[in-house]
Amino acid sequence: MNHLVRTVSLLLAAATLAACGLPGDHSSDAATVNGVSISRDAWQRVVDGSQRSLELRGIPSDTKTADGRRRLEASQVAALRELIREEVYQQMGHEKNISVSDAEIDQGIKDLDATLGSHAAVEARLDSAGQTDVDLRHLLFVNIIRLKLRKADPNFSVALDKRLRQGNIQAYVGPCADNHVWPQCSGQDP
Repeated sequence: MNHLVRTVSLLLAAATLAACGLPGDHSSDAATVNGVSISRDAWQRVVDGSQRSLELRGIPSDTKTADGRRRLEASQVAALRELIREEVYQQMGHEKNISVSDAEIDQGIKDLDATLGSHAAVEARLDSAGQTDVDLRHLLFVNIIRLKLRKADPNFSVALDKRLRQGNIQAYVGPCADNHVWPQCSGQDP
C-alpha cells in the first residue's frame, strides 16, 4: 500500500510540473517584466483588436501580402509595447503605494457615459471594437494609474523610459520570437 501511495504521489507531482511548465519555459508568455508574466492570450487579444480596428477602417490585414505582414508585425510590436508599459505602470504604482479604486474606475465610466451621451453609446463602441466592459475597466485602470504616476513624479517620463530600456524585460512573440531582449528585438524604441 505504501508503494501505491508513493507512486500516485509521484504521478501527481509529475502532472503538476507538466501543467506548470519547466523553468525557462515561456510557451504561455508573450513577455516577462521583472519576472512578471504577460500572457500570450492577453497579447493575442490586443493584436486581434488592432487587426479588427484596421479592418473596420477598410485597411486589409491579409497576411499573404507584404503590406499585410508589415501591418501584422507593427500590430504585434504595438501590442507588446502596450502590455509591457501597463505592467511597468503597475510595478511603479506598487512601489509608490499608488492604487486605483473601483470607485475611481466607476467614475471614469460615468464620465465616459456623459461624454458619449449614454452607457448604451459606450457599449456600442465597445462592441464595434470587439471589447467588453472588463476591457473598458482595464483601460480606465491603466489610464488612471498612469495619470497618478505622472502627478506623483515630475520626472515620470524619464523614469519610465529608464525602466523600459534597462529593466529585465524579455519578449517571446512576434518579431521577438528569436531574440528576446526588449526593446532591441522589436527594432523600435520602447
